[in-house]
Amino acid sequence: MKQILRLFAAFFLICITGTFCGAFLFILYVQSIGYVAGTAVVPFSLTLLELGFLKSVPVALMLSPLFLILYEIRHPSKITGAASFFTIQVIVWLFLFPLSAKVLAVETSLAFSKNMVSTGYFRQYGNYLYYYSRIEPNQTRSYEVGSGLKYKLNELSVTQVKKPELIVKEGLRKTPSNFSDSLAEEILATPFLIKKIQNFLLIPMHVSKNLDTWLDYLIVVSMGFALMMLYTVKKMFSWKLVDTLVIIICSAGILAINSMYYTRSAFIVDFSSRVQGFLPFSIPLVFCVNLALFFILLVIGIIMLFKHKGE
Repeated sequence: MKQILRLFAAFFLICITGTFCGAFLFILYVQSIGYVAGTAVVPFSLTLLELGFLKSVPVALMLSPLFLILYEIRHPSKITGAASFFTIQVIVWLFLFPLSAKVLAVETSLAFSKNMVSTGYFRQYGNYLYYYSRIEPNQTRSYEVGSGLKYKLNELSVTQVKKPELIVKEGLRKTPSNFSDSLAEEILATPFLIKKIQNFLLIPMHVSKNLDTWLDYLIVVSMGFALMMLYTVKKMFSWKLVDTLVIIICSAGILAINSMYYTRSAFIVDFSSRVQGFLPFSIPLVFCVNLALFFILLVIGIIMLFKHKGE
């Protein structure tokens, strides 16, 4: 009974901590992409905090099998602990995660206007360097216009600066990314590794937009079952550090495969088109991969169980 309560307590602690950390990071993200040089940051609001919580809950649930397995590596339990783990995860992936992801489908507007610029700063857009001295709303159109100067970058040098072109009520250049200001994008550019981790964290958002049919639901469940089945290989090696690295790498691999499916990665699309003819009933490749990983890990777990019994 003590082991069961300990594992349930660990699960709730992981979800609560993950949700609060996720909400905090979400607020920082919104303030970063909404920041415009020379203006105040996006103000904190309860609406923003609530949105952060809503977006963080499915992420915390999605990562719960990973952190619970890592907890079990550090604090191993017997058969009751394993039964509790699988009970928790079955409930998570059959009910809690799909429901929390579905909530994300509700559109919620953020408290800032995107694609803004401010006066008094140099900004690069394409081959030109822009400097706006005046910004005003267009009288005939819905977007803003600006006046100032622009320089062609390939004509600039240390010793000579060409005469700039005059801008008079020209439509404001917009950033191609989510950032409102290109200056903020340059300063807060996301490193490569963080971008890859961000792709994993965006899986619930993609799931929320692809959860209309039973097949979509089964794909989500298959991903969760593949993640939870990593529990069976948590004692594959005699060193806990190696087991920890294996669990983290395998979890990242499963999430990467599913992330590429939801983002329609060119590799996945091309490979799926080649093998789709061999799959029954037009079942998506990612579902077959998740299911295959589930059974492979199950077989490995059974072998490991008999191996440890023999020892």
